[in-house]
Formats: sequence, structure tokens, C-alpha cells
Amino acid sequence: AFFSIGLQGADAHGQGLAGLNDRAMWRSGVRLPQGVAALIGLAGITAAVLGLFAMGRAKRSLALCALALSALSLAWAGHARGWRPEGVMQGLAMLHVMSAICWAGALLPLAAASGREGFVSVLQRFSAFAVPVYLSLLASGAALAATQFFGPREVFATAWGITLAVKLAVVAVITLFAILNSLLFTHAIIDGDSSALKLLRRSIRVEAALALSVFAAASVWRI
Repeated sequence: AFFSIGLQGADAHGQGLAGLNDRAMWRSGVRLPQGVAALIGLAGITAAVLGLFAMGRAKRSLALCALALSALSLAWAGHARGWRPEGVMQGLAMLHVMSAICWAGALLPLAAASGREGFVSVLQRFSAFAVPVYLSLLASGAALAATQFFGPREVFATAWGITLAVKLAVVAVITLFAILNSLLFTHAIIDGDSSALKLLRRSIRVEAALALSVFAAASVWRI
């Protein structure tokens, strides 16, 4: 996040990595929407780190602050910036990012908790939380993508459309895994089937890897 400020400034001036040595590139980067977004993101990361050491209500408040700032950072200068109506699109982008953080960010901690006592209660809480969050992720993403299908050009003939197609294909596979986890493994583990635990753990890791590939595809988009 920090280095992206200088890199964005260098990119705006057609410079390469050597631009990081030039203070003018950093000053330019801070004035760009992407530089402001990086600063907001750094504030979100700081709140998240402080939340690790806080207790009780302060911990939850800092976590919510980190979530909101991280979402605002990506919506501020993300690929949906400038889409019309701008207020609605920015709100949808924030909802989309917050849903992604909550869902994907919970996968690896869930996998880590699978080897500890009390995992069944953790899994039940995650299952109740994951369904509405994932549906929110899909709905907000669909609403954002739908706005681009009314343009005069063939969407999937563009670089933007190709990236969207790749992202949608991976999301389809992830959705299949999410359904399998919910219908097959989760209920079996709650009922005491120990063999399902190993399968769920493996499935969560695959789901996390696929989530990372979605973020990689989204990072290809440029304003």
C-alpha cells in the first residue's frame, strides 16, 4: 500500500520502478485518487493491527473500522470509479469489497480452527454468517457488472470483458465448492462424522486458493 503511492505517481508519468527514487513521483502519487486510496488502506491496516491487541468492544470497533476503511480504499480508486450513477456504484463497490473481505478473509482462520476443540460451534457460526455475506457478494458483483452490458460495444470483445469472463468462471467454481461445503461436509461434521472433517479442510484450502485467483483477476483491471 505504501509503495503503491510512488508507483502510481511513476506510472502516471510513464516512469518505471526507478521513479521510486524521485520525490516528484511520490508527490504526484499522493495527489492521485489511487494515492489517496492507498493512504485510506494504510489507515485500515493500522486499525486491523491495533484490533489484534485490543479487547472487548474496542476490538470489535477497530475491526469494523478496518473493514470500512479497506472497502472505502478499494472503492475510492477501483475499477468501478466513474461509473454512473456514481453514488450508487460506489456504494455497491464498497458492499462488494466488504463482503469479499468478510467471506474470503474468514476461510484460512476457519481452516486453522478445524484442528482445535470447539470447531463445531465455530463452523455453525461461520455457516450462518457465510450464506448472507456470499449472497451479498454475488448480488453486488452482478449489479456492478450489469451496468457495463448496456454500452454500445460488445463487452466480451474487450480486455475488460475477458477479465470479467475469467473472474465469473472462477466464481462459478467457488460457488460450487461453497454449496458442497454447506450441503455435504458441514452437516456431516455437526452430526459427528470425523471423516468429513478432512474433506472439509481440503475443500476450504481449495476455496481460499480460488478466492486468491479471483483477486488476481480483478487486479488486472485498470481505470
